[in-house]
Amino acid sequence: MRDKWGLVPWRICVAAGVLFQLNVTAVAQPALNKTGGSPNVTVIDHLPLNGYFAVGGLDVEQELSRPYVYVSRMFEHAGFTVLSLADPTHAKVIYDWRVNNLAQHAGVGGESGRYFKRGGHYYYIKAFLFDRGTPDGDVGAAVFDVTGLPNVAQIREVGRIVCGRLYRCLPLQAFGRARFVICDPLG
Repeated sequence: MRDKWGLVPWRICVAAGVLFQLNVTAVAQPALNKTGGSPNVTVIDHLPLNGYFAVGGLDVEQELSRPYVYVSRMFEHAGFTVLSLADPTHAKVIYDWRVNNLAQHAGVGGESGRYFKRGGHYYYIKAFLFDRGTPDGDVGAAVFDVTGLPNVAQIREVGRIVCGRLYRCLPLQAFGRARFVICDPLG
């Protein structure tokens, strides 16, 4: 059956998709003795970061001399966490930054953050998604200078982007340097 343009009606496509999904589900049932994992991936360390939906995205530095991972935190943990992978078998949290007066905020708190390098300095930009009318509801992102790692006493907030809620910030890099940051606003 085709419509006047020669296309299959959407109801038939949906029904076929549902039947295909049911068939795939029946075939793809896991074996009872499955232990999980992938044969070519080995877990060398596990570092629990507590909280239900507490972790958003993560960003891993690409220079071997800087073995750091930036973990974006959400909801009641809104902020970011820096992990050190200097010894990959013993990863550790070396820095936690949380939004001040978090109980007064409402919203996701921000899912993403990215690090970038500019002018010999390393920065981390953390996007925020706080509801309008709450503290920091107009702040889209905060920028931190993380050049001094592993000395966490040297981490400092160097600026904020006031533009409303941001879903993500993406530093565009060329030749190892950030040229500018593109921000993706949300409503």
